[in-house]
Amino acid sequence: MADLGDARPLRILGAEVLELEAVLAGDGKGRQPHALAIASEVLANDTRTHRGLVKALDDGGMEVVVWGESWPTPPEHRIEPVVHRLSVAAQAFKAQALAAAGVPVVPGDVEVFRSGLSAFPPVGADLSPVG
Repeated sequence: MADLGDARPLRILGAEVLELEAVLAGDGKGRQPHALAIASEVLANDTRTHRGLVKALDDGGMEVVVWGESWPTPPEHRIEPVVHRLSVAAQAFKAQALAAAGVPVVPGDVEVFRSGLSAFPPVGADLSPVG
């Protein structure tokens, strides 16, 4: 298993990696991301990240994506399964990131997440409601 402090797999995917403590200490000040992606395990085990996610959902204006199943959907928010279809290029980047993380590569061109997409997602959104 990869070192949890190794950000290389996420950088391969083009993600900017920030220290959680610095983000939480910023109290919403500074740059605003366009998207927030977080593992449900983190939400279930850290009340600060849970509060931050609920705040992001309340504020709107940012795509929120959760993967994993251990976090219950807050009743006041509409978090639904969504599908992301990977291009051939995205599959190649994902394979490289998984290899860098020491995680076995499972071939496939579809990923399922849960998202706080609005009823009318922005034009060009890469997530589609499951169904």
